[in-house]
This record gives sequence, C-alpha cells and structure tokens, in this order.
Amino acid sequence: MSRQRMVDTCYWDDPYIMALDPSEKLVFLYLLTNPLTTICGVYEIMTKRIAFDTGFDREVVERILERFERDDRCLYRDGWIAMRNWIKHQSLAPGVQEGIRRQLALVPREMAEYAAWGSTPVEPTLNLTKPNREGEVEPPPLASPDQGTEGPSRASTLFCALGELFTKRNSRRLFLSPEDYGVLVGIADRYDADRVCEGFRRFLAKTKDKPVHWFLVDFEANWLPPERPRPVVRLLPPEPPSDPATPEDLAGLHIARKKEAAP
Repeated sequence: MSRQRMVDTCYWDDPYIMALDPSEKLVFLYLLTNPLTTICGVYEIMTKRIAFDTGFDREVVERILERFERDDRCLYRDGWIAMRNWIKHQSLAPGVQEGIRRQLALVPREMAEYAAWGSTPVEPTLNLTKPNREGEVEPPPLASPDQGTEGPSRASTLFCALGELFTKRNSRRLFLSPEDYGVLVGIADRYDADRVCEGFRRFLAKTKDKPVHWFLVDFEANWLPPERPRPVVRLLPPEPPSDPATPEDLAGLHIARKKEAAP
C-alpha cells in the first residue's frame, strides 16, 4: 500500500536547503519521501538502497549523510536513520499522534530520542501487540528545550506568547527547530516581550506563508519596533514656605478687624 508524503513549498526557500549542492538536495528530499519512511521519522534503510534509488555511488551517499549528521539534520546508525525535525511537521490529530507514539516504541532508543527532541510534547506508549526490545521497557519521552529548568524561562514564556499569535493567525501550532529556539533565547534575553510580540504581529501581517525562521534571523534588522519613549513627569517646584506670623502682625490684624467692625 502506497503512502503519501507531502513537502511544503517553503522547503526550497529554506536557507539550509538553498546552501546544498544538487546531489545533497536530492538525497535530502529522498530521505523525506522514500517508500521506507515512517510517521515518526525513524526507519531502517541501507546506504546501498539510497545509492541505487538516487543513482549516486555509495561513497557519495555516505559522505552526504555525514554532512547531514554534522549539521544536525539526521542521524544514521547501523542501518537506521532518524530525521531531526520530522515529528514537528506532522498533524496534531489524535490518530496521528498515537501512530507516532507506537512507532517510537519500536525503534532503537537512541534514534527515538534524536527524532523526538524539540518536537510535539507527546508521550510514546508501549507497543501492545509485540514485546519491547531488551532495555527499552520505558519509551523515551519527547524532550522540550526548557526541560529540567525550574519554572518557565523568559524564552519559554515568549514562545507561548508568539505561539498564541501564530495560532490565531494560521489556525495551527507554532513549532521551532532547535536552532531557531536558540535564536529565540537570545532575543528573549535582550528585548522586552511586548516589543518582540509587536514585531511578530507586523511580521504575520506583512508576510504570507513565510517560515518563522525569517522573523527570528531578521528581527533586529527588519522587525524590531522602536522603543516607546517613557512619559516624562515634570514636578512643579515647591512653593517657598511663608514666614510665620509674629505677635506684632497678629496684633495689627486684630486692630484692623476692630476698625472694620466699628459703625
């Protein structure tokens, strides 16, 4: 039974893809669309099969995979391959998420942890029909960038605020790659969250179908709103204290009032 793998048109606008040579672009696209792919982004495939389907020599395929691994785009171990950002591009439908959980319980732990890092925070479940492999009784949880910290960080708080704006505009959840989240951490440390959100609103209003990566890398150059001037509070100088009345002044005031009261 054939499966469909849809590729976003923004794939060709991605800065990483644009920097690849033609052979690397073809192999990367093959890793996303070949018939052995699974819904969790981890599957078994031999370099011999990749070389046969793409027409490249096996040595060329191994060199390309080594580059992808250095760039933290995929991990290839003992005939297994895991794609870093696969899960975050899948649907949030309950059936799809359950399929991801079941698939992650069937693959080697190292590969599952690699594919799940920074993706949708769902817990993979144990396989209910086949025994789990030795040493894999507890399926790996999907990690989050702020896991292990005490309380929400400035970056995670800002991420939630941007996610609400993104969902309201696009009716889907906001996901960031580990690299983009690192950029967001730097922005959150340097700028007020209100200014970042204001710039993000301008980005969503002026751009269409552009990845959030564009906003993060160009934030300071194109989307940073000017800092709002603080209101200036001018204090009036205090009035000089009046001299206290002397007994002579009080006596003169009393005589004047008596004269005014006289017929």
